[in-house]
Amino acid sequence: MYKLLCSIKSLSIALLLMVCIGCFGVYSFENVATMSDSKLKNEYFDIERKLGKKQTLYFGERTYGHPEGLEKVSLKRDIDKLESRLYELNLEMSNRGIMP
Repeated sequence: MYKLLCSIKSLSIALLLMVCIGCFGVYSFENVATMSDSKLKNEYFDIERKLGKKQTLYFGERTYGHPEGLEKVSLKRDIDKLESRLYELNLEMSNRGIMP
């Protein structure tokens, strides 16, 4: 009976981990050239906020602990995507003479 409970617990943890990992990295971005000035600014601030949250999780904080394994890989991938998008938005805003 004990082995069955351990097996079920392991399976549920694995399933939960797969669901959580599936939530990371799902980003679809609009072309910056077609965005209005206000939409550019709004997305810039939104991406900046999301990036800050991901970095806090990645580098750890007392209340969250440190991510391990696949979660850390997913967070790093998300951070890279968000940093790239922030750079792209910043470049377009600079070309238009917009300050964030």
